[in-house]
Amino acid sequence: MIYDRLDSSLPYHGLNPHFPAAFSFLQRSDLDMLTPGKYDVENGLVTIVVDGDNLGEEKAELESHQEHIDIHYTITGVDRIGWKPVSRSTVSKHYNPANDTTFYNDHPQTGVDVAPGYFAIFFPHDAHATMAGTGRVRKIVMKVLL
Repeated sequence: MIYDRLDSSLPYHGLNPHFPAAFSFLQRSDLDMLTPGKYDVENGLVTIVVDGDNLGEEKAELESHQEHIDIHYTITGVDRIGWKPVSRSTVSKHYNPANDTTFYNDHPQTGVDVAPGYFAIFFPHDAHATMAGTGRVRKIVMKVLL
């Protein structure tokens, strides 16, 4: 997992060929105007706009992905995201290639509060439980193909 400010994202551009386009998209000034839903940014890069109430720690499920890296960026509110290494997590729903997701029945080991202007990157070895806080959040999830 990587957690940082969007204005400090340049060092991460080299981690994946789609990262420059992903971070460029996140720097748009109209993110708060986008309708919730899925947007294709380029081949290998999809944006999902989420606007809703946080689930709370008890309802947020740990998940991981094998074919994508997630970049979570908060527009408004605070997105509490729990984290635990996949290697220390117990599978509850085995990998589904249709949605590139494995679910786990563990509780997060730790977490971060992703406030506006910040992002968190989750790699295939990072189980993460999003929207685990309270209140309303508007966020972007970038699905970056490996």
